[in-house]
Amino acid sequence: MDIDTFLVTFYETLSFGYGEKFKSRQLRRLFLPNATLMKTRGSVYVQRDLGAHIEEFESALETSPQLFQNGFHVVQLSREIIESKGAFLVSSVYRETYADIAETGVSSMIVVPRGDTNQI
Repeated sequence: MDIDTFLVTFYETLSFGYGEKFKSRQLRRLFLPNATLMKTRGSVYVQRDLGAHIEEFESALETSPQLFQNGFHVVQLSREIIESKGAFLVSSVYRETYADIAETGVSSMIVVPRGDTNQI
């Protein structure tokens, strides 16, 4: 999988339409088991593992389903990629929309191929 395909897959995996389920299994497959994610809470960054991120999102789906009546959609607006020795430093600006809410944010990640394959 090349970096362009990875980023398209990443945002498609986060998105879902009305009546669809969050694709947690697919999201887990995109990351190494020990992946660390960062999320902002106000002006503070909070570090969480992938499982905690998924649990928080699934909890929001369960406790606040009205927020997801129209689904949850994430699209990449722009990105910068630096490649070095097969690894990629990615800064990706995105917009997520749900209910009547539209938020923008930045995903920053280091993406490395898995093993001796071309998979990321």
